[in-house]
Amino acid sequence: MAWCGKTRTMLRPLLLPCLLLALAGLVGCDGYPTEDRPTVDAFSMSHAQRLERLNHLGRSAHAVDRWRYSVERDCALAVNVRSKDATWNPQQVDLRKHTFKVAYRTEHALYGVQADSHTGTQPGVQLFTGKDRGTALEVTLLVKLLARDCQADTEDKASVSI
Repeated sequence: MAWCGKTRTMLRPLLLPCLLLALAGLVGCDGYPTEDRPTVDAFSMSHAQRLERLNHLGRSAHAVDRWRYSVERDCALAVNVRSKDATWNPQQVDLRKHTFKVAYRTEHALYGVQADSHTGTQPGVQLFTGKDRGTALEVTLLVKLLARDCQADTEDKASVSI
């Protein structure tokens, strides 16, 4: 027991400097990142850049599911999702005939992007799921801009052919 008391006495002078050093290290840590996430301006992107960004988000936002996107002829958004069983589930959504919204799924604690038909006769199509609301909102914006541009292209072609 005498040895333990001697060790305690030897460490006592080191205690205050160690505490001050730890406190100084914590002063600069407030829990927030030191840099902001890069701002992505979806409005100034080209069609190809929007698709590239959408595919990047689809690859990285969910722990299991992977999403791939492409725009086919006639404004069809091809959506392919690979789930945990490693099979791809392809779907198509006509960008001109759907509305897009973010919904929170409480049972899985995930944000999803849903495409609902204007008529309401067809079931909604899941376009994306992820844990981050900001990412789901970005996916929604990108899809809405793809739909807007597709609609504009269709109208331009119709006005030229008249």
